[in-house]
This record gives sequence, C-alpha cells and structure tokens, in this order.
Amino acid sequence: MKKEALAMLSLLVRARYFAGGARASHIEELTARAVLDDYESNVVFGYNIVMQTNRYAGRYAGSALSCTSCHLKGHAA
Repeated sequence: MKKEALAMLSLLVRARYFAGGARASHIEELTARAVLDDYESNVVFGYNIVMQTNRYAGRYAGSALSCTSCHLKGHAA
C-alpha cells in the first residue's frame, strides 16, 4: 500500500478509539509538538489528508471533493 493509504487507515482506526472532543485535543497536542515519532507523524499526516484532501491527496479525490465533504470536521458521518 502507499504511504498515504496506510496513514489514512491508521487515522480512521484511531478515530474510532477516541471520543469526538478527545480526538480533536489529541491532534492539537500533536501538532503543537516540535518533534514527533513515526507513529505520531503518521497520525498527523492522516489527519491532514482528511482535513486538506486536495493538498495532500488531490489525485484521489475528483471534482474538488474532500474527505470532509462527507465526514464533517473530520468526524465520521
């Protein structure tokens, strides 16, 4: 699998683990850190794919769609 697909899968699996508010604060905490380990950087990368699909995985989403087109604010619809 491609790195982007693995990061997305990792994010989606972890998203089921965290509650809505806890997930957002976890991402904010990670993005505020100066250094991330491999796991944390993959979580942040997956989150960025979901939130900014056109920038990080635009070739996989046509017609200017993004993951947040269906999954509002990065939460499962």
